[in-house]
Amino acid sequence: MDKVKLTDLYRKYLEQRLSPEELTEFRMAVHQPENETVFHELLDDRWDSLQENLLQDLPQGADQRLFAQLDQRPVRRRLWPRIAAAASILIVFGAGYAIYHHKTKIAGEAQLAAKNDIEPGSNQAILKTGHGKTIYLAKVSNGILSKSNGFTIDKTGDGKVSYNSETNAAAESIFYDTLSTPRKGTYQIRFADGSTALLNAASQIIFPERFAGNNRTIQLVNGEAYFEVVHNTQMPFRVIAQKEIIEDIGTHFNVSAYHDDPALKTTLIVGSVKVTANHHELILKPGEQAALKADHLSVTDVDTDDVLAWKNGYFQFGGETLESVMRKVARWYDVDVVYTNDALKRIPFHGTVSKYEKVSQVLKKLELTGNDVHFKIENKQITVTN
Repeated sequence: MDKVKLTDLYRKYLEQRLSPEELTEFRMAVHQPENETVFHELLDDRWDSLQENLLQDLPQGADQRLFAQLDQRPVRRRLWPRIAAAASILIVFGAGYAIYHHKTKIAGEAQLAAKNDIEPGSNQAILKTGHGKTIYLAKVSNGILSKSNGFTIDKTGDGKVSYNSETNAAAESIFYDTLSTPRKGTYQIRFADGSTALLNAASQIIFPERFAGNNRTIQLVNGEAYFEVVHNTQMPFRVIAQKEIIEDIGTHFNVSAYHDDPALKTTLIVGSVKVTANHHELILKPGEQAALKADHLSVTDVDTDDVLAWKNGYFQFGGETLESVMRKVARWYDVDVVYTNDALKRIPFHGTVSKYEKVSQVLKKLELTGNDVHFKIENKQITVTN
């Protein structure tokens, strides 16, 4: 082996950059007497500092006496067998120590990740009734939560609360209730008319206990909700979300109206809806999405599987930016997200990930999409780097 090649292998060895193939090649080279002169020059220059560094870096339990004995070098005419043996030991030790150090590092990182890992969200919400009662739905048993004047509120299990009227008599007064999900929470409600709404994390709706008059109106104060409406031409169902009014014409639809999102989006799944904003009206067809951004209302065709992934237990992204993706992750895992540079926010992502994994697994799958993005979890904060 020529001097240039041997020197290159030796330097890689010192820097712990030898591949498994190169390590085998280097180990064979140190046992070949024709390489004695080159090794003598290399080891003579670096022996003292190398030995000192190795002694300092020994892992617990290593035999330091072995390395102390290597300093008792004979005259040069008997040096090669000692060099070969010493270099072999150093190579084996270097590889072993590299493995030891790598495993220790991985174990430490795994312990840190496990310590900082975060569980996914679950069925939880707070119900505040117009009668002044506050109910933490995750903490109460299934059954009747409230009963008065032939009207009941029931917790039916599986993250559902149901409003039921036992009589057809009109109520003397209309009370308005509020259902709120925290970050890491989701909940489903069945209104008194049989229509339902599933709330995503960090969402809030205000609604009457009983519907009366010539319409059924609820307010989506913040967040996202999926509605399945029992159609009634005599009493239209309306959702007020910020500056927008959505009215059903026999329908299933999704409304996303988070205050920290750049646009308010209404997506029609089944039937028809009328969307009104700033004196502008749109009639949506299934698969269309109305977006209100900077007071401008527009309509586009969308993949409804992407839109409804949240209610079906997934994060699903079809070219969504990382900033948008991480807003959803932040709400579902109750974390804060910071970026080491703003360019990371604009990276598009494609893929599907279960919402019921721990956050580390979700982030790992995002890293595997091929984008140069990495995540660090610490104290309920996710740092995004490249």
